[in-house]
Amino acid sequence: MMHWMEETLAPLLEEEWLSPLASADPISALQQIFRHRARQLEQSPASDHTTHPLTILVASVQADDIALLGMLRRLHRQWLDGISHALREGQKNQSVHPAIIPEEEAGVIVAASTGVELLVKTQGTAMVAGFLRSTVAYLETLRPA
Repeated sequence: MMHWMEETLAPLLEEEWLSPLASADPISALQQIFRHRARQLEQSPASDHTTHPLTILVASVQADDIALLGMLRRLHRQWLDGISHALREGQKNQSVHPAIIPEEEAGVIVAASTGVELLVKTQGTAMVAGFLRSTVAYLETLRPA
């Protein structure tokens, strides 16, 4: 399991989140990530939707599985650090509002993404796609005035 996580989840996180955040405009990159996910949900039937593997593992991990918890925490930390780093860089190049706290905003963004994955199963794709579009609007508020 650990080998699979290292070979599958880490590159998936890199591809879906961290590489796009290398952009000079992290807000636009984040918005594009959420728009892409909304389009995926709107264009495929609910029966075709698959929950992100990282979300499945986080939702099902047992508190006594120390090795798996450790791996998930490292991946989660990498995700949070990647977003907060991109937001700090955006503050330096003035594409992100100077008053935001990058680490806190990164937590909100990761929670929004993870929560959406869990909601699809109970709320359906249309409601979740709407939530993703609202998240895109929220991200706009992180830009300088």
